[in-house]
Amino acid sequence: MGTFTRRAAIGLIIAGVGAAAFESDAFTSTEANRSSAIAAGSDKNALLKLTGVNPSSTPTEPHKITVTNQTESLLDSTIVTTGEQQTLQLRKTKNGNTKSTLEDSLSSLSPGETQSFFVVTSPNETGSVTDTLRIQYSSGSGGDSDSGISINAARQLTIKSEPTGGNKGLLIYAVKTSQSNGDIRVYNPATDTVRDPPQTESASALGDTADIVGDSTVDIPYLTKQGSNRVYATTVGESSDTKIPKRNSNKPKIDPNKPTRIAVGEWQPAGLSGKLILAESNQGNIAGVDADGNAEVIAKPGNGCTAVMGVADVDDDGSDEIIFFDGSQEIRYLNQDGSTEKVPTGGVGSNNGSGIGPPADFDGDGIPRVPFIDGSQNPTLITSDGAKTRLNKNGVAKKAGVAPVDIDADGDLELLFFGNDGGKIQYIDDVLGKNTVKTLKINGSTVKPELKIGLGFGRQS
Repeated sequence: MGTFTRRAAIGLIIAGVGAAAFESDAFTSTEANRSSAIAAGSDKNALLKLTGVNPSSTPTEPHKITVTNQTESLLDSTIVTTGEQQTLQLRKTKNGNTKSTLEDSLSSLSPGETQSFFVVTSPNETGSVTDTLRIQYSSGSGGDSDSGISINAARQLTIKSEPTGGNKGLLIYAVKTSQSNGDIRVYNPATDTVRDPPQTESASALGDTADIVGDSTVDIPYLTKQGSNRVYATTVGESSDTKIPKRNSNKPKIDPNKPTRIAVGEWQPAGLSGKLILAESNQGNIAGVDADGNAEVIAKPGNGCTAVMGVADVDDDGSDEIIFFDGSQEIRYLNQDGSTEKVPTGGVGSNNGSGIGPPADFDGDGIPRVPFIDGSQNPTLITSDGAKTRLNKNGVAKKAGVAPVDIDADGDLELLFFGNDGGKIQYIDDVLGKNTVKTLKINGSTVKPELKIGLGFGRQS
């Protein structure tokens, strides 16, 4: 990229070269003393790349912001501050082990180096909170010399506050009753209570919760083998569930006899918008269905698809990926350019459906890990680059769907799975720490859900 001087910067701006172009629509304001292009995406010509500053989204705290130095200079002065409202604070790590502040000085940033920090809401703030985030980088003599670079950016962020304790998660599962082989249950660990949402039909597959139908409440997507309609969304406290009809019959069909797990998420490359139910199609492809029942093929992986676990930035490139289970019982993820990557697991168990779950950050280090049961029936976590951690080596788990839930209301995620003691729900406590195996009791009793439907994770809002 070369060394940028004041004269060179002026010349580049006049010439309209991309390296000096601001993507200022991504910020409340931008300012530069030298040639300092700022991009909110993957613009390789920008000197500073920021991810996690999408103005159209309202992420839940703690929200990760990543900065990449795309100059050829050391950025040795870094200050990040929040705005005058003082409703947002900064944290260097995701969990609460580091103090939240209104201003922070980060470490220097070498050429090509990336660093991250987290934004949280200030104490006593609830709901969605908006404030200004200011980022100042400089090199050389604080940006005062002709060879120095000074980058200043202000961005208005809206962050949703995260409830504490057990309100962070719900456990979704299904049981067999006299009238149904898949009666959905929702367990709240904070209150130790179980609710049964309304169902038109018996569930054959579950997904994690999201506002699917757009009414600002969390819905549980499920598939059914019964009746003419195959896709539904149900909500605790409602009098009936929502049928998601098949609108465009020439598009892919979701076969409830095939998927062992479905997911919900937004996928920008798709023609459909909003939250999509993601599942295996009857042709073994990844299909998306919106709240109105419109469907489209998201991707046609060469190895097929048998389950979709979720949407997350598992490879830390600033863009979300779709994590899925292929036809060879391997975990893969779909990039937004349509390419797929294999995660080298060494094998995933799937005797009772797919022994996998949605990706989650279990220890607050900002790294999502995909949970699964390996071929030896051990609860295991793996990163996108294949770094695998067995949480237990005694073969304690059945090969069925797992879920990350804060099941003991301590503020940290546990990994829930079906135990080998008759299929009771068990969990790993202190994940990536002591990894203690415990048995879940609801109202003092153990629980044995339907194995093939698996376990799901839910939020209350």
